Amino acid sequence: MTNNVPKLLLVDDEPDILETLFLIFEREGYILDKAENGLVALDKIQNGSYDLVVCDYVMPKMDGISLLKKLRDQNNLIPFIFFSGNASDEHSKRMMELGALALVSKTEIFKLPTVVKRSIMHGRGLKNLAEKHTEESDEFVKILNSTKS
Repeated sequence: MTNNVPKLLLVDDEPDILETLFLIFEREGYILDKAENGLVALDKIQNGSYDLVVCDYVMPKMDGISLLKKLRDQNNLIPFIFFSGNASDEHSKRMMELGALALVSKTEIFKLPTVVKRSIMHGRGLKNLAEKHTEESDEFVKILNSTKS
């Protein structure tokens, strides 16, 4: 992530949708990468650094829910938004259970930039909190160890 500019991974199997997303977020000033399915996205996430994933639900090879489940199984807590045209209530519930921050319908694409901004702020806040907790825990261990001497 260069100069604190958020880096997004856009994942969709429809080239026109992917290009539209790319244009929207390029104008917003984000650093962007794209993947045409969940398998490609998984590889990019495991070998890169992203602030947020915007992902379609229905895709060949690996769908969005399978991608998110795989990431969570690996303890990867990257912020994740679904952008889909056909998620049922059952699928929406499963997405949220796995830790998706939002589900935006493809018919409401105009909402996506605002949802992305909020999700990035949320993700960075959680990351900062986790780092602070780790620093405090490390300091506590040092204090405990110094009292044992």
